[in-house]
Amino acid sequence: MHLKKMMDMSGRVAIVAGGTGFLGAQCCEALLECGARVYAVSRGKSSEFSDELRGTHPVTFDVINVDLSKPGEVDWLVTSVMDEADRIDVLVNAACDWPTELDFTTTSWADIRGTLEANLVSPLYLTRLVFEHMRDLGRGGSIVFLGSMYGKVAPDHRIYR
Repeated sequence: MHLKKMMDMSGRVAIVAGGTGFLGAQCCEALLECGARVYAVSRGKSSEFSDELRGTHPVTFDVINVDLSKPGEVDWLVTSVMDEADRIDVLVNAACDWPTELDFTTTSWADIRGTLEANLVSPLYLTRLVFEHMRDLGRGGSIVFLGSMYGKVAPDHRIYR
C-alpha cells in the first residue's frame, strides 16, 4: 500500500486544540496535506503560520477562537463543528498553558490551578464531548494528546512566550 493512500484523510474532519501554537500548527499542516478539513482552536491568538495556512487552504482550514477553560465555549465549539461538518474524525489536544510566574517557588495557587485546568481538565472535557459524537456516529476516530519533554525535565517557561 502506498503511503499517500494510507494517509488519505479526504472527507475527514479534525479539531486541533492549540492549533495556532508551534506543535498544533504543525499538526494542522500535516492534516491539511493529507486532505482533512481542519479546525484550529485558539484563544484568539493567530500566528503567521496559521495565517499562511488559511491563505493556502481557504476552504479546508479555519481558526476558531475559543477559551477551552470555559465549558460553555467548548460546548459551542463541538456543536458548531458538528453543525457545519456533520462529523469529527480526529481530535488533537495540543493546547497548553503555563503559569504567568516563571519562578515555580513563587507561583500562586491561582496560577497552579489555572495550569491544571488548561492542561488537564479542559482537554478531558473536550475529549468527552468529541468522543460522544464519534461513538454515536459509529465511524470511530482518533484522539491524540500531545505532550512535551518538559513533563520530565525542568521547563524554561520563556520559550513559550
